[in-house]
Amino acid sequence: MIPLLLLLTLLASIVFWLHQTGTRTQPRRMSVFSEILAHETGSFPKKTECPPTTIHGAIFLEKLPPVESLIALFREKIKSEERFMSTIAYDFMRGKYDFVPARGEIDFHGHHIIQATVADEAGIRAYVEGTFNRTWKQEMAEGRPLWYFHLLENTSGLSAIVLELHHAIGDGMSLVLFFSSLYTDEDGQNLPMPDATKTVSKSKKRVNPYYAAAVIVRAFFKIVLGSVIMADSQTLIKTPHQGFVYDHGVRKIYQFPAMSLEAVKQIKNAVGCSVNDIMTSALGGALRRYLRHRNDPLVYSPFLQIRTLMPYAFPRRAPVPDQPQSILKNGWTLISVPLSVRATRNATARAKETQATMDMIKLSGEPYIASTLQDLVYNVAGYDVAAQIQADFVFRHSMTFTNVPAFDKNPYICGERILHVQPYVCNAVPQMSIMSCAGGLYGNFVVNPETFVEAELLGQFVVKELEELAKENGITTPILLQV
Repeated sequence: MIPLLLLLTLLASIVFWLHQTGTRTQPRRMSVFSEILAHETGSFPKKTECPPTTIHGAIFLEKLPPVESLIALFREKIKSEERFMSTIAYDFMRGKYDFVPARGEIDFHGHHIIQATVADEAGIRAYVEGTFNRTWKQEMAEGRPLWYFHLLENTSGLSAIVLELHHAIGDGMSLVLFFSSLYTDEDGQNLPMPDATKTVSKSKKRVNPYYAAAVIVRAFFKIVLGSVIMADSQTLIKTPHQGFVYDHGVRKIYQFPAMSLEAVKQIKNAVGCSVNDIMTSALGGALRRYLRHRNDPLVYSPFLQIRTLMPYAFPRRAPVPDQPQSILKNGWTLISVPLSVRATRNATARAKETQATMDMIKLSGEPYIASTLQDLVYNVAGYDVAAQIQADFVFRHSMTFTNVPAFDKNPYICGERILHVQPYVCNAVPQMSIMSCAGGLYGNFVVNPETFVEAELLGQFVVKELEELAKENGITTPILLQV
């Protein structure tokens, strides 16, 4: 398999050069990753029987705005986004999936806006769980757009507006940017959009060019070998996949307590790293605590390996005046991040170890190498080979972790104040997702409860890890968000 990948990389470089020199006769309407996600089983082979990936974003309010006001707002905002007005179909002439205009008018009242009543917030989570394995086959067959707005009225607590989106339409940043286009301040004035054009901060230290070159070569082989050889330890949290086939297990949402973004920022300043480094470290620490709670003997092994997949969003091009730019894109790739789960002196040591890992990834340009390899293998060898490599790569990992920033203050939608947010992502491997809003960090695990026994403890362990970090670094701000 390794010689095959190296040969494909060599051949793919020719394809990449041809693409760059303008030999394409038609403009690409989909990125390569969107094309892959558009398939019946998404980025995995058909034999896995995985449903295509769907992402959900939920905003929570004291009460829902009037339905007609929401419909008018949605109608106005989506008409400028081609992907919201399209469906996905297979182009037999080109041999690829593509966006095509949806048939007829979008039926807001009868189809794309769904209203439901639940008894509590647990009912909201159960409702979302019921949509996790949507195949989108019927929507494609009927030529309908691949999204839904769910208006969930809670009779005993916060209600929610949930956007359900086929992943081929856009990524997590797309979800944040679209929701942002709906928001206003308390006076009804539009809010500035989050900046998605920023690059990831890099170390300011001078780097020896020979060392940098060695790191880049290491990243290349890490990506290649990670698809065919390296695998996580078979701990109690490693989801079993028979022949790397999706386990068909139910997925449940386990939200953890709202945390203070200010406290986490104080911790990251004390440690000298980023918020993402701290939360990645907290994930590793939480999993170690969980395995100790479950008496997993591998937790004491010096060779314990648990890795998380992490979506890396590429900076978007800055808007050009008089040239409208879609906010719906799939400009990202997956990177492999070893978690700090082996025995260390304390939580700060785990955070430092995580920071070193992330700095190495940033220095190596690993996300760009991974994206280029994926694009080129797909162009040279086709979907079946690319999907098999992706499945081998993903199923050798234990977790997926995503962290998306949103707004510093509470925004409003149709005059109603948004209190907090939740990203929900059902994946082939267990997922931890976090989103920040109005000074809070909100997140959840989406896992198979048959594998993650007592999964409700995961969020508590994340909080305990952060509390330990705070104590070690003299931070007195409470980790739990004070409302």
